[in-house]
Amino acid sequence: MRRIAKQSVSSLDSKMVRTLCVRGGGVSFRTCIKKSVFDKIGLFDEKLLVAEDYDMMRRFVKNGLKAHHLKGALYLRRMTLDSLSGNPTIQKAESHFDVFKRFVDTFAYDELFPDVAWDKIAPHKRQLYVKCLTAVTCLAIGLSCVKSNSPVCAKTAFDQAYLDLKDCLKVEPNNKLFQQLLHKFELVHAEYAQTMQQTVCSPA
Repeated sequence: MRRIAKQSVSSLDSKMVRTLCVRGGGVSFRTCIKKSVFDKIGLFDEKLLVAEDYDMMRRFVKNGLKAHHLKGALYLRRMTLDSLSGNPTIQKAESHFDVFKRFVDTFAYDELFPDVAWDKIAPHKRQLYVKCLTAVTCLAIGLSCVKSNSPVCAKTAFDQAYLDLKDCLKVEPNNKLFQQLLHKFELVHAEYAQTMQQTVCSPA
């Protein structure tokens, strides 16, 4: 069982939303939850193939609720090779990134990317740069998936990064930063193209 942080969620640092968005850690919805929480933020989204708890975290944090650490394991969780979490597919990876996009749509740019000097970016360009930073994040997630031998996740992350970068270039085709990032993506994609192709051709 993943343990949540010992301090309450609302007292975590300013990078909490960023951490939750990228890693999905912090508030585990495989724990004890009061009925009043579900009354406030709704039930699990059953349309999602996986990552329902990840989506629940998003609503939990958005509503300013608190989680508290309980010492000791309350139960054991068993995973088998054919379990839902242990059998990666393109559809499951897409479900995870669907929730990732919900995080991006839910929280403000300075919550998602607190290290950026937003005061130096014109207000009308900030959403465009959010999309660019989202692409960079997906690219980093993809590279992490490659290192952990998760080609299905890597392919989905790279595909999302590419779409976001292309959208950025549609708005500002001459933007040097966007062009450089797209070039970097193309180099990364070329390096792992064979692995990605094997993923597409493998049976689900």
